[in-house]
Amino acid sequence: MGGVVTPLPRVVTSDVHIDGHFVPKGTIVSVGHTFLHRNAEFFPDPHEFKPERWLQSNSSSLENYLVPFSRGPRMCLGLNLAWCELYLLFANIFRKLDLELYETDMTDFRYKEVFGPVLQGRHLQAKIRTRND
Repeated sequence: MGGVVTPLPRVVTSDVHIDGHFVPKGTIVSVGHTFLHRNAEFFPDPHEFKPERWLQSNSSSLENYLVPFSRGPRMCLGLNLAWCELYLLFANIFRKLDLELYETDMTDFRYKEVFGPVLQGRHLQAKIRTRND
């Protein structure tokens, strides 16, 4: 959900039609990556947690629409560092802690429809205990 600070502005390099609208050369257009990632046209059932979607034979086409670090020459330089940090963070969390949801349901994960995501729910609440093994 997080990632690139939105919007992702780019300058149109030639006259084009985008979704039926004429956009002249030199126009600045932007994309909100969160809403791209939640577009059912590219990610069926986008609000459902389905990690298996990345294990299917056609999952490589999904990567074209996954832009948490942007794309191209202006993409985030910290991509590889971020992946290393995530691996270490989650490995340590799951090795050392037991996590359990606490008074949390899907209504706590609603987003307001604006250009950048705004969480409207109560956020994630969890019980966290140190592992004894």
